[in-house]
Amino acid sequence: MDNQNKENAEEKKQRLRLAKVLSTRRTTGFRVELQDTKIAIEYKTRKHHFPKDVLLKMAADQHVEILGEQVRLTDQGVFHLQNALGLSPTSAPSSQATHETTQLTNPNEVRAQVNLGESPLARLYARKSANGKSYLSDSEYKAGERLRKDFEQGQLQPRISARFETAVGSSKASGVSAVDIPDLAIDARRRVNRALESLGPELSGVTLDICCFLKGFELVERERKWPPRSAKLMLRTALSILARHYGFEMSQTGHSTGIKFWGAEDYRPPISTSR
Repeated sequence: MDNQNKENAEEKKQRLRLAKVLSTRRTTGFRVELQDTKIAIEYKTRKHHFPKDVLLKMAADQHVEILGEQVRLTDQGVFHLQNALGLSPTSAPSSQATHETTQLTNPNEVRAQVNLGESPLARLYARKSANGKSYLSDSEYKAGERLRKDFEQGQLQPRISARFETAVGSSKASGVSAVDIPDLAIDARRRVNRALESLGPELSGVTLDICCFLKGFELVERERKWPPRSAKLMLRTALSILARHYGFEMSQTGHSTGIKFWGAEDYRPPISTSR
């Protein structure tokens, strides 16, 4: 128990150190240099070192934001720093200010955040009616976010996520190397193509505009000369189809009605001739 308390105290200390450094450059942040299990930030003519897992945990807690090689402190991170230093926080960060969009699928990938003010899909999902329900179901929202995640992993627009590659000597241990990245992008593009094929030409365009290119509903309606509020209806129809495509829709029994087995495109199940 004593060792656990020591580890927790050391982690808390390192988080506070990192937050203090990042707070000195709120707007631009700092460039991070990777060194195996540590990161280095150059500040006041010398390099400051921090454990890499501390940065990852702070990113998961939405205390820092990582864009490419730049790391900066978020409003929530400032709030927690002020609390830790015994200062009066300027204002409490909104619990819905940001929303996590990418999953930590391997030790080298840092979770990314998207501002709810920039995501029409997230804003629509967060908006509640008088009865407390969202216009979109959970499965419809998850389907839209899944499409955008594949769209970004396919490098079809500037990426908002950051991937920390380990040193060449440790690439095998991480399970991801620089050679694998193009294949991951190709696989993601194939998933996007299959999703768009399931929507058809009538719905794929509006879904891409809102979920992936983050166009507002009114802009989409003006560009397509649609009547007001029609884009929301078209998007919900598309997302319900996508939810079934991804297997997010649930039957009345509570079990997924989606795909139960994954195989390659040329996979064919064996046919038994016995009776």
